[in-house]
Amino acid sequence: MMKNCVKSIILSLVLMLSLSTNADVQSFKFAGELKNRFRIDHMVSHITLFVQREYGSPPVIVVLPDGTKWYSSRHPEDVKWVDGMTGDIIYIPNPVPGPWQLLGRVVEGSNINKVSSLNIELAPFPQPIFQGEKLKVTAHFNSDGNIMRLPGLDYLVDWTARLKRVDTSTTPTSRSTVRHIGTYKDDGKLLDEYPDDGVFTSNFNLDVDAGEYIFSVKAKNEVFERTVSTPIHLTENPIKINLVPPFDIKTGNYRLEIFTDPERVKLEDTHIEYELFGPNGFKDKIYLNDIFISEMDISLPKVNSFGNYLLKGQAVTTTAEGREIILSLPETSFHLKEPEIKGPTEAELAIQAAKKAILDEELAQKKIVAWTISINLFLLIASLGGFIYWRKRQVMIKAMKVAQQNIIDEAVREDETDHTLQAEDIDLTMPDDESSDKPNRA
Repeated sequence: MMKNCVKSIILSLVLMLSLSTNADVQSFKFAGELKNRFRIDHMVSHITLFVQREYGSPPVIVVLPDGTKWYSSRHPEDVKWVDGMTGDIIYIPNPVPGPWQLLGRVVEGSNINKVSSLNIELAPFPQPIFQGEKLKVTAHFNSDGNIMRLPGLDYLVDWTARLKRVDTSTTPTSRSTVRHIGTYKDDGKLLDEYPDDGVFTSNFNLDVDAGEYIFSVKAKNEVFERTVSTPIHLTENPIKINLVPPFDIKTGNYRLEIFTDPERVKLEDTHIEYELFGPNGFKDKIYLNDIFISEMDISLPKVNSFGNYLLKGQAVTTTAEGREIILSLPETSFHLKEPEIKGPTEAELAIQAAKKAILDEELAQKKIVAWTISINLFLLIASLGGFIYWRKRQVMIKAMKVAQQNIIDEAVREDETDHTLQAEDIDLTMPDDESSDKPNRA
């Protein structure tokens, strides 16, 4: 549905009628004069309507002679219908004889023409055809010897072009291969000169092996399908390229060896252009405009960044028969590696080993001296610390003994003082307690 919608945006079709009959059929008049009415003869086997509507209007309604109505969304299964923004294509097999009518906003002045056949006609291929050639060939729909020109038809018909390799091998395992190489367009772009002129122009990629092929082109949509085939011979590219690396990557440049076949193309009319792509956005162009001998070489620009490089090129030249052609040249690539660091020689290794042995010995001696000094220093510090500790302890012991003695002496003195005080307090003139109490008792 989306595909048909996109196709239909630019669709602008002229109302036409294609008929296939087994005998002569009556001529038709302009649909506008008949108010979108037309008659189908009993001898018509099938009919295709090409209807041009006002832009954006809904699809037409087809009214049969008995009053039956067909819609784009509801019609017999054997009826094929393609609708777009500006037109309809309707294929009707075995139509009912009698008067038919189209209901809708059909463009005034649209006409109905009698068409007995609709085929594809290909323009003759030039000879020779080369590998990689950008080939411009045309095709068109042929209707009774006339080019069918339908504005917007490019968006309603899909064109595909294929090459089928003709395997000339007689071995049982040999088989042919098919490759899609492009399409035909009538949109006024690329090689197509004018849009909607009925002439469809090729857009091919012939970067395939040389040899014998069957070329086939198919044009189809939901209403019709047409195919035409023709044998072709693809000749080897007359220009060959060989990439030569430098002997010294530090000082030399890559070179291109160019071999041009003077029997197939004119050397003086041959011009080559290459683009060189590299790391970090590197891009440069190489031009070769003066080719006077069949074998030449050119130096590529000096490259310094390590990484991958790609060469894409094309040549414009003239064939020996005088035909102007454009050729795509084979792509080629190379990788710039970082230079390898060479290892030391045996003599250098021996010297390095001797130096390492001396250094190891010196380091061992330094370690021994360092350990000796460390141990002696540790012992000295430990001895000094021990002596200081012992000295302090002796002083502390003496101090404690003195302190204890002072405490004892102080206690003795205090005791003597107490006895002295007690002796001084006794009154020798006073009687004992018992004698003093006796008179009281009496």
